[in-house]
Amino acid sequence: MLLGSTPFASTDAGAVDARLSPYGKTLLVDGSAAKVLASFAVKGGELNELASSPTPLPANAFAAGIVTD
Repeated sequence: MLLGSTPFASTDAGAVDARLSPYGKTLLVDGSAAKVLASFAVKGGELNELASSPTPLPANAFAAGIVTD
């Protein structure tokens, strides 16, 4: 069941990978088509996009996945 959406979902970012941080407090999403990395705070099953999100990738970079630690 979809609880809601964020502006990131409507940017044609081409989200191809998502990873939850080990403690479950942050969700990172690879928006490779838009060359960005989006980050969301996770609290009580809800997502809130962080103020610094989406973060542009460096020039000529291409995200191919996400690893968290």
